[in-house]
Amino acid sequence: MHALDGRAHAHDLLLTQAFSFTLTARVRALSISLPPSYKRSQTLSLSCFGLQAKAWKAGHKRECEEAKNRKASQLAAEMTADRQRQLYTTLSDHGSSGNWRGVAAQASEAKAVAANLRAAATALRTAAPSSGQPPVDPRNLLTQAAWIYGILGVAYGRWDRGKAIEYFTESLAISQEAGDRSGEASALANLGIAYDSLGDVPKSIECHTQCLAIAQELGDRTGESMAYGNLGNACDSLGDCGKAIECHTQCLAIARELGDRAGEGRAYTNLGTAWHSQGNFSKAIEYHKQRLVIAQELGDRAGRAYGSLGNSWQSLGDYSQAIEYYLQRLAIAEEIKDRAGENRAYAGLGIAYQSQGDFAKAIEYHSLDLEFAMKMNDWKGRYRALGNLGNGYASLKDFPKAIEYGRSGGGGEGVRKPRQLPPPHGRIRPSRLLPRSISYHCHRIET
Repeated sequence: MHALDGRAHAHDLLLTQAFSFTLTARVRALSISLPPSYKRSQTLSLSCFGLQAKAWKAGHKRECEEAKNRKASQLAAEMTADRQRQLYTTLSDHGSSGNWRGVAAQASEAKAVAANLRAAATALRTAAPSSGQPPVDPRNLLTQAAWIYGILGVAYGRWDRGKAIEYFTESLAISQEAGDRSGEASALANLGIAYDSLGDVPKSIECHTQCLAIAQELGDRTGESMAYGNLGNACDSLGDCGKAIECHTQCLAIARELGDRAGEGRAYTNLGTAWHSQGNFSKAIEYHKQRLVIAQELGDRAGRAYGSLGNSWQSLGDYSQAIEYYLQRLAIAEEIKDRAGENRAYAGLGIAYQSQGDFAKAIEYHSLDLEFAMKMNDWKGRYRALGNLGNGYASLKDFPKAIEYGRSGGGGEGVRKPRQLPPPHGRIRPSRLLPRSISYHCHRIET
């Protein structure tokens, strides 16, 4: 039927319906007696019009459902794999360089996309199946939304770990809603690392223990190795060096089983750190050197290995050797624009020069350490730097400044304290491999 014919037919239908209802009203008003046959035909006519109205309503409802489903599919298509890669790369670049405005700008866009994906998943759950279109699983959309919040956590984790915890918690909740066990494990791993960096070690151990259980449940040996490594780091932070060494040994065994040389290198780093915590600095140096060999084999710049070796040599009292390794750590961090690595190198250099008796040089590096810690919103680093600055000025007999920095480090008005404060002077822990563990969460993206 042509469009004009359809409109004419609809017009005739409306006129007929209006005439029928008008006639019925007049008959009732005038109380005219009509034959029973006419009454039956009139009732049948009204019933037909009622059925036609119901059919029109049903068709309209079906069209609305199909439109809703099409919109859901359109929302799902907005988040393509290429856009995911672009968002991840951009957020990581901004986060590592400390470009907070860039992170905030991209975060707003990423959260908007995540909100669209969640809205699409909700619409798909309530919409009727549409004919002629492939079905879209709402769980896939929720998984993508959780993945985006994980990326935001990675970015903010470089300078605002409290905000990172919010995003990782959201990622965990969405993964649980989608029934994505792998996503749950990844979010728990990231939460554990973030809690450890803020000093909430018991919460960190709880998250890593849950992550390990899920990895074992899924038979994910790579994830299990990573969980053992993160759990060992948390136990080391708690002071349970024996448990830490046990976890890192398990991590190393699985990495060897899988032929994962990079994983072996990470396990050697963490074993070196654990042995350092136990006071066996020679054993720590042995493991860190093995890490350095693997890094050179893989073409990895391995700035962390140099920093860890600097820590161990410093603890053995060889400050010149320690300074040499710290300077190599600093050079690599500056080359690859690793802001957190620069911060750790400054802290190590400041402590080494302080131990050597070069207090002016020590204060110079402690000031740079404090500056970076403030920029990165690293409260543990902030307290460490303030304490070390106080020690430096005290060594120079500048007691007013020493007291000033000591009071600032003690947490003046409006200062948020971490739950566990590091000692103001002592060894600097090597990195807890935050980017490496978080890359496990973002395993769908290769960078």
